[in-house]
Amino acid sequence: MTTEEAIRVRVSVRTYRPDPVDPTTMERLRASIRSAVPFFPALGARIELISEPERAGRIFTGLNKVFGRVPHALVGLSLRDPGAYENLAFMEEQVVLEATKLGLGTCWIAGNFNFEEAARMLRATAGEVASNAIAFGDGQSSLYNTVNSSWNLNGSAVVYC
Repeated sequence: MTTEEAIRVRVSVRTYRPDPVDPTTMERLRASIRSAVPFFPALGARIELISEPERAGRIFTGLNKVFGRVPHALVGLSLRDPGAYENLAFMEEQVVLEATKLGLGTCWIAGNFNFEEAARMLRATAGEVASNAIAFGDGQSSLYNTVNSSWNLNGSAVVYC
């Protein structure tokens, strides 16, 4: 699958199969994290992978209650500088598209996770914050299959998380 195809087919996935992602796929995702290119290299940003479901469950406490167990997570950490969040998101989207190419389901989570626990778990440095997380795993169903959508006046769909 090309990146352009991944852009077209990617959907938010909120329920995952109970089995962990296989080690070969997980290593390919780690390689994608290592090769993610920042938009602004001078702004500090990093992506950490949480592969253990128990650890991922500690940061997705609310999400686990609503949608079930989240097996794995990507956590974005950045400095509190102007542009740092956008820089991080630019890197994370590269990894999300690679996950899509690998057949994994993903879902961006910006508010429904434990920021403090993620920062502690990943040993955030001074001035660094956990700004978002991305749930991922072998997807069972997409958000579009589980939540109703409404429509904007221009006819485009709006999906509520």
